[in-house]
Amino acid sequence: MGVKQQIREAVELVERGLDKNVRICVTGLSGSGKTAFITSLVNQLLHQKSSTTLPFWLAHAEKRVLAVKLIPYNDLHIPEFPYAESLQAIENRLWPSSTRNISQIRISVKYQIKNKWIKKLQKTSHLNIDVIDYPGEWLLDLPLLNLDYENWCLLFNDWVSKGKQANLSLEWLNSFSSDTGQISKTDIKGLSESFRQFLLKCKTSEEAIEFIQPGRFILPGDLEGAPVLDFFPIPANANVDKNGEAYKILVQRYEYYRDNVVQPFFKEYFSKVDRQVLLVDVLKVLNQGFDSYKELQQTLSKLVTSFNYGQTNWLKRMFQPKINKLIIAATKSDQVPPEQHMAMKSFLAQMLMDAENQVSYQGVNVNTLVFSAIQVSESVTAEHDNKRISCVKGVELDNGEDVVNYPGKIPVEPMTRKQWNEQEFNFINFAIPDLTTDRQLPHQRMDRLIELLVGDKFL
Repeated sequence: MGVKQQIREAVELVERGLDKNVRICVTGLSGSGKTAFITSLVNQLLHQKSSTTLPFWLAHAEKRVLAVKLIPYNDLHIPEFPYAESLQAIENRLWPSSTRNISQIRISVKYQIKNKWIKKLQKTSHLNIDVIDYPGEWLLDLPLLNLDYENWCLLFNDWVSKGKQANLSLEWLNSFSSDTGQISKTDIKGLSESFRQFLLKCKTSEEAIEFIQPGRFILPGDLEGAPVLDFFPIPANANVDKNGEAYKILVQRYEYYRDNVVQPFFKEYFSKVDRQVLLVDVLKVLNQGFDSYKELQQTLSKLVTSFNYGQTNWLKRMFQPKINKLIIAATKSDQVPPEQHMAMKSFLAQMLMDAENQVSYQGVNVNTLVFSAIQVSESVTAEHDNKRISCVKGVELDNGEDVVNYPGKIPVEPMTRKQWNEQEFNFINFAIPDLTTDRQLPHQRMDRLIELLVGDKFL
């Protein structure tokens, strides 16, 4: 390591201890809106000077934010978040492409110091905000860190025997006949590919199956074609010799994947995180029913236990950073009428109560919020059966037509399976309207989210 690199890392370590650098992890399963959120976050910060729609970001409301700019970060091996490309997509009325690899972006905010004692020493300071993006598919591998191969097989067999994935797995399970106790080395690659095709079916089906492991089987990235992905769990219907060579190879490759793919991924991108935003597409869950609700609830609760939470002081921030604040945020608030936003927030809080309790028990501040990173629809009223009802108006993504939609009434309390079946939700996907990206993107409550996320850093 060169002297300049050592100096940069030392400076960054000190700034972390002095609260001048905050590292934010945006967590969410595939399709939860991570790319749109990060794009909007950067856009709101860069356009804050001319903004009149960020009143709940207190440092901005107090006119203490002097300037914001993008600056290079020291991790030169990590690709830059495609901010410019995302803006270009929005200008073309397209949603930004889903995340397919790791990326990062750093925003530096210069501000006037508020604390009267610190102001005696210096008038201004800066905060560097690092935001990390990564595929949601890879996130699902974090629970593997606490599992050996045998226990992973047991959990997989329990998972595959239930719910909608049971039907999708039949073709793969049938490839294991009763005499497959002597799987050869040459069988492994073919069965691994069949396993991958089963997982891809789960991912692309309309059944809303979320908990799919290993994540790199769905989105391999630079591991495409590598032997590390040539493994699979032993199904309950297979009589495989655990002393045989093939079984030993499966164990070896699973452990290699866990220790040399998942563990470094966690260590590099999550072990130094200070704040976390967990994005949840509540409307998608409501559309897809009780089973999808329960699976997402269990999946997110498992994910939360994979992170390091806890309160920190300046010394811990330097050498043993932990996530000291979690924001659980429901996306797409603009796609329901404003009077349902409280119900949306309540539904989110009820769904993730167990996860919130686990984090709160460790002394971490947890907030729930509903917001829209990019507002693409508006609230209107319409007449139905001689009654005025609140609806939303926008351009439907599937057909490009203007539509006024009544999405249904979001429940405040948890529902039984029967109650779920009696509901009629109709949350549709809206297209991006004609927008200019030379100014602040329209949003709902991004200012509240910014304040919750980093507001306490602008002292």
